[in-house]
Amino acid sequence: MTYPKTDALRQKVIETIAEVHSESRWRWPPAYKLVCKRLTEKGIMTGYGRRFDPTTLYALLRRSGYSGIWEVTQELNGAKE
Repeated sequence: MTYPKTDALRQKVIETIAEVHSESRWRWPPAYKLVCKRLTEKGIMTGYGRRFDPTTLYALLRRSGYSGIWEVTQELNGAKE
């Protein structure tokens, strides 16, 4: 079962992770706090209308089938099949 609101939120979060990762000059994934800060700056809130914190972000990614930011960045780089 899919929920359009959750799918849209998940897509915004992954796009934000991709933005932060592309702006970074380092090869490893960005920190959770940095991604949460960027989500807050963009006005993206959780499904309950709260700001993202690292634990909430990690839980959202886990429910989406990722093991964390590292796996999202690997998928964006084309390493995951």
